Amino acid sequence: MKLHFMGGADEVGASCTLIEMEGHLILVDAGIRMGAAPGSQLPNFSLLDEVGSPEEVLVTHAHTDHTGALPVLVAGLSPAVKIRMTPASKAITQVLMSDAVKLMAQRGENDGELPLYPPEAAQAALARIESVPWVATVPICHGALSATWIPAGHILGAASIFIEGKKESLLMTGDVSVSNQLTIPGMAIPQCRPDVMVMESTYGNRQHADRAQQETALAARVAETIASGGKVLIPAFAVGRAQEVILILAQAMRRGDIPSFPIYVDGMVRSVNAVYASFVQELAPPLRRRVDKGDPVFYADFIRAVERPSDRAGILSGPPCAIVASSGMLIGGASSYYAERLARDAKNLIAMTGYQDEESPGRALLDLMHRKEGEEKVLTLNGERVAVVCRVEPYSLSAHADSGELTALVQRLKPRTCFLVHGQDDARKALAIGLDAHLPDGVQLPENGGSYTVDPAVTRRPKGYGHRVPRAGIAGGRALSDLTLCEIRSYAIETDARGPFRVQELAEMWYGSEETTLSEVEAFRLLLGGGHRYFVPDRRRPFLFHPTENPTADVGPMEMNAARNLIQNTFPPEAGLFKCSAFVDATVYELAFHFPDVIPAQYGDILKSLQAETGWSLALRETPHQGRLFEEAQAAVPECALVLKSPALRLDQREVVMTVAVAKGAADWLEQKAISESRFLSRTGFHLKFERPDEKADLPSTAKRKDAWEINRAYQEIRIAFQKEKHMPSRIGLKGSAYIELAFVSPQVGARYQNVIGALEERIGWQIRVRPSSNQEVIAQKAREITPEAWVLRGSPRIFPDRVVVPVVHTPGEEDRERVGAEFEESTGFAIAWEAQKRT
Repeated sequence: MKLHFMGGADEVGASCTLIEMEGHLILVDAGIRMGAAPGSQLPNFSLLDEVGSPEEVLVTHAHTDHTGALPVLVAGLSPAVKIRMTPASKAITQVLMSDAVKLMAQRGENDGELPLYPPEAAQAALARIESVPWVATVPICHGALSATWIPAGHILGAASIFIEGKKESLLMTGDVSVSNQLTIPGMAIPQCRPDVMVMESTYGNRQHADRAQQETALAARVAETIASGGKVLIPAFAVGRAQEVILILAQAMRRGDIPSFPIYVDGMVRSVNAVYASFVQELAPPLRRRVDKGDPVFYADFIRAVERPSDRAGILSGPPCAIVASSGMLIGGASSYYAERLARDAKNLIAMTGYQDEESPGRALLDLMHRKEGEEKVLTLNGERVAVVCRVEPYSLSAHADSGELTALVQRLKPRTCFLVHGQDDARKALAIGLDAHLPDGVQLPENGGSYTVDPAVTRRPKGYGHRVPRAGIAGGRALSDLTLCEIRSYAIETDARGPFRVQELAEMWYGSEETTLSEVEAFRLLLGGGHRYFVPDRRRPFLFHPTENPTADVGPMEMNAARNLIQNTFPPEAGLFKCSAFVDATVYELAFHFPDVIPAQYGDILKSLQAETGWSLALRETPHQGRLFEEAQAAVPECALVLKSPALRLDQREVVMTVAVAKGAADWLEQKAISESRFLSRTGFHLKFERPDEKADLPSTAKRKDAWEINRAYQEIRIAFQKEKHMPSRIGLKGSAYIELAFVSPQVGARYQNVIGALEERIGWQIRVRPSSNQEVIAQKAREITPEAWVLRGSPRIFPDRVVVPVVHTPGEEDRERVGAEFEESTGFAIAWEAQKRT
């Protein structure tokens, strides 16, 4: 085996690898360098003149740094050469190439820049593309070799490609993401043992920040900016990242974590959204369930596509909003248009959410933020020098695996050697140090233009992809029928074959491993889609199938723990399921939700499906989670009102009462009150009542002096004041025009800083109050983290107004309780107790 790295080896961009295997030539990917100067965008295609033209072109995914050079490549190849990729990758590639042709034409007209290729070259490349099915072994090079596309989790349609011959095998990982995203599931771990891996290393020298924390922080900061009268631009890669950002904001709104505000989607993002929406079965399970209920994938009343460039001026002059636009590195596109105008105003925010190339305007913008106060902050956008006054903040929402995940992948697959590509030198070297000891023939750090031989003497015969089935099938020449799946299910169980199965594996059980064609695999796929009596699709990967437990008889309820896991994994996080209690004698699971009153209407279909699948009756605990109910009530209070005391719960009347004072002159109080009550009822199923016991106690129309500081300057002064303190407010916001509110982990913690707050009020001229509610999720997480492993957690911490109770197996000694409890009280303001529970 010989590997020729024509691009993308010691860089991120222009991915292109020529592979010599058993006398055949295959090319994997053909991308360009994004933002590079004309003449340096392409891979080193001249190598093909020396080595020869490929018989096949295989594509891992549609991003332009992996597909952008295909039109240039195709012009010099035989008309018989096929370009193979997944159907979703093909659809996205069509969008990207169409946009590239338009962009090159515009640059030609405006700047006289020669296009990389003519429009007809793009059409010729697209005409060569053939779609391949997921995890099916596809014959290539006239059957001499085979290739299997395995979900890589990076973007829709992204794949790792396993290539195998009679004596050698190779896995090209492409770009991979191990973790699940909101749009798509994480990668499917390949079921193979390749001799050689060629693996990306974009984040080979770092561990990712906590994804959920980054998503929460982004949503909160966007909402805070908009509440302060600013606008937010989120430049995002049109494929993958933009869709994630849209769903992050939409989910935060649906949960009530942030208020609703307009979100505009501009640039190529709109076309890519349409592609994602057309491949529903490949999306993440929670997203598929929403679509099944009739909800759109991305758009809603508050999320709108920008149909025409002429609409942008109106958006910029309109009310506060968020804008999600391509390109993610500010290299032209809609995002550079908005950035040029929004960067000049301190109220605005530009949130960077992705990788920034060293030479990109996006990287230059981030670098400006490291300059000292007083130094000039100027960015060149669209040929204009722009003074950057707005806030600029990075958020880690990477769709690449980090160093730990990449190392685990190599340890799992156990190749003899691994070539690290698609990364900067520091990332590749750091990852190589950790991997080298795990590989018999070590790690390779190839360079662009380099050729590397893997000695056949050290290779071993590949084991093939996935399960191996007997050469002879069970069909005996019979055609498919309604009983085919019944026979195959019985055969799989009798031979102790372990699922889930690929469609191809089931087809091979019927036809034989050496006789099955791709057309017969597709026929099996249609047969499986006709019903789920004998095989059911995997919930996470619907292209994999499990044999049913018993398709003809009532075999009783599912095993207790299996049923619990299925229930917990089926409901999306926003459903608020926090406890499942089994009553074995009655075969009943009691489900405790934050807001049980709304569950039947919102998730009745899931409840019905789970009861049928598990054989357990599902009962809803009638009482809500009081802490979450009170949090929702606090969050629902209109900005013009001040909470005077803790919420009161009237359980029998299904209502929560808030005692408030209202700012004088708040003419829209009744309207805001009605909106809050309606939203609270929709969210929780409870009525929200506001009581104003004494009109004289109502707030003044404003709680700031005439010389009060400008609000963003006041926010900054507050942050500076708390930098030297043990606790920093998690959120700073303006409550109407009445006062500034500081949210701490708990009001008990906030009370410790009355002296600091008093000094700030005197200095900035604004009245400052501490939010009267606690952040229960943070407190619960801290309780889990602070409980030593030796005590053995037995469930979720229970949170009360001033204390937390943690269920454990082993009760700690008094000295340990006091020590850990003091640390917990210091960090949260809450007392903590540990309650012993026996194992069951």
